[in-house]
Amino acid sequence: MVSEQKLYKKFEKLKHYARASIDKNAYDLAVDCMKTACALAKNYYLCYEDDTLEDMVAELAESQIKVGHIKTTDRIVFYDTHTTDNIALTQQYLGALISWNIPFMYITTKSLKNRSAALIRGQMESVNNVTVCEIPVSMGDIQKAQFICDRVTEYAPSHALIQTTSDDVAGVMAWAALKETQRFYIDLSDHSFWLGAKIFDYFITFRNCGYNICLDKRNICGDKVFIQPFYPTTISKPFQGFPTGSEKRVKLLSGGRLEKIYGRGEAYFRMVKKILDENKNVSFYFVGGGAFGKLGQTSYVKKMIKKYQLGERFYVLGFRNDIIELFHKVDVYIGTYPIGGGLMTQIAASNNLPVVQYASPGLSDKLSEFLLPEEGDCDQIVYLDEKLFLAQVKEYVEDENERKRSGIRLSQRVMPKAVFDVQLHEIVYALKSEHTVKRYEYDCDKLRKNQIEIENHCSHSYARILIKNKYIRKKEPFLYIGYLAQFAWHSDKKWLLKKVIGK
Repeated sequence: MVSEQKLYKKFEKLKHYARASIDKNAYDLAVDCMKTACALAKNYYLCYEDDTLEDMVAELAESQIKVGHIKTTDRIVFYDTHTTDNIALTQQYLGALISWNIPFMYITTKSLKNRSAALIRGQMESVNNVTVCEIPVSMGDIQKAQFICDRVTEYAPSHALIQTTSDDVAGVMAWAALKETQRFYIDLSDHSFWLGAKIFDYFITFRNCGYNICLDKRNICGDKVFIQPFYPTTISKPFQGFPTGSEKRVKLLSGGRLEKIYGRGEAYFRMVKKILDENKNVSFYFVGGGAFGKLGQTSYVKKMIKKYQLGERFYVLGFRNDIIELFHKVDVYIGTYPIGGGLMTQIAASNNLPVVQYASPGLSDKLSEFLLPEEGDCDQIVYLDEKLFLAQVKEYVEDENERKRSGIRLSQRVMPKAVFDVQLHEIVYALKSEHTVKRYEYDCDKLRKNQIEIENHCSHSYARILIKNKYIRKKEPFLYIGYLAQFAWHSDKKWLLKKVIGK
């Protein structure tokens, strides 16, 4: 079992390993320990920023990365570690850069030749003022940081947009050294840990929740944080179809990672059961890759389907790369519980679908911040009362005109691309945001407790995170073997066998 105390103890120990490795000039080993500490902090919501990690990143940037004077130009750099179609905000920010009609460099940690980046590659090929730079995957972390610095120094941009993962120590190290470029961090994971709170110059978050966490949990000055809502991408692969016969009913869609639907006494599945019992003419589809992946988490969902007898009209679709087309074909979007899905809500709204969200205070009651503020009368989408939530679902199921009307009204609260492009330009070049700030307290304890419960009863990610650590593998082999055994025990055995034999 993994406890909160055990997680914090391991987090501190990994930082100690990193410090000891720096003192012995084992810099790549130090970075690896820092990456693992970041992974624990993010996965279990241990904190939102950490001064020790920030200081070690800055120290390594100062001592190990060589960077010359940059004679800045009017160019801009977009650094991105995602580079996957319809994931993160890559396409939105590239679209804005293209609309500005200025020279820019796109630095990525992945290959644009990958099938998963086909749409992004198409964006690049549509213009001739972009320079693409792919970071070689074979490099060590210190080498990667130096490579980034060298390319940026040669390009000499005045500004940089940075979209990275929470454990990208090499990338943050590089940007810590590049002080002559104005560095804007894209706060993609506003509700969890990331590096760079003491390093980047400005921060672009997409809702009031992220703004408040930046100020109260990351200790960032308010004049450095800008709110900029985004819009969802609207292109995906062709529609792959529904399970045979299910499409004849009213179609409800829901989806997300496992953490979105786990806990609170199996409340999500009890909610689905009530919806199906009260509405006999519906098919309920659940879409999501992270919830039903390779580490045996499917067994939990199968158990819930059997326990609540959901099998007849409840369909698990898994990961769908036709997600936009799927939204075109359904009638209502049902939010996940206890944690709502903001991006899924946006996609639903952009496709004229009504949204109904049963909300858990502190976990999903801020969901409406993914949409533009209401102007005048607006349909309610977030419900704290289960009876009112179920009544609204029933109304949409029974009244086709009402759900169409509500969907059209909700679509007006999605940020238009053209407005996004202009407002982002204002932030980058004028340090001005059009969006009003609303201050409130945000409690991260509920997220942490929920995630630890998921860890102990379902996901078992702790050992998977730690077996990747080179320091533990090298310096503590017996401990490493123990983590490896835990990982194997909790893994899906068919998946594990394929990994072992290389298929």
